[in-house]
Amino acid sequence: MDQILEKRILDVIQQYENKDLFWFIKNSKIEPLSQSGPQCGIVALCMALNSYNINCNVDILMNRARELNYTKSGEIFDIEFLANLAKEYWSSLQITLLSLEDDNLQISNLILKNKLVLIAYDCDLNFEPCFKQGVKAHWALITGLMIPVEFDQSEFIREQDSENNFVYYQTSIEDHKIKILNNFANSNLDKIFVICRHGKSKYPGVWSLKKLLDSNKQLKFIDHQKCNNENFIKPKDGDLSKSLAKKILILNN
Repeated sequence: MDQILEKRILDVIQQYENKDLFWFIKNSKIEPLSQSGPQCGIVALCMALNSYNINCNVDILMNRARELNYTKSGEIFDIEFLANLAKEYWSSLQITLLSLEDDNLQISNLILKNKLVLIAYDCDLNFEPCFKQGVKAHWALITGLMIPVEFDQSEFIREQDSENNFVYYQTSIEDHKIKILNNFANSNLDKIFVICRHGKSKYPGVWSLKKLLDSNKQLKFIDHQKCNNENFIKPKDGDLSKSLAKKILILNN
């Protein structure tokens, strides 16, 4: 685990230092890529594909997206465009579009099962989720999560003689542990945090899952002053609630 990620994880844990909690952390190692212009979705997809040793090239993916009339400047305002790009780039990859309703547990279960999740949200100045109704829309790749477990019930994941109040996994987890962890996630939804990568920073973010999902669900409008018709491909009626909101893209090798 790199130092920046460890610091951000410890910052979260410190928020609950008075609680008798042990933290389970699962994360996939992802090499960061930086975006050039508004190509956050393409860069996030490339990071995900590279994690499966597919050797994605941002420029090649960008050019193909232009050929398919999915983008002009790198913007991706429709999650189906991103799904189609992923399928075309690597047809054997398991790619699923999932509708998000009220079940925030879907994300934790997916990450625990080694899947990667692409999601759109409104991005604040510090890159964390905010609520601007879509005018700050950005793409993130969810690579990991933090689940709090009551300390006196954490023996099934706690390492013997460990002085830390968390355990960090980059490997697969046994099915019976996933089931138990999902139960803890269900009872601590407001305390679940996700680890995310995106094209505006080389460092991972650690954000509230609930805040990220709430940000996604309120996506509605495009900044038409910034995104003119000459340089951007917009969704029908310019309505992000139909093309991005309440939707995630799941990748699995």
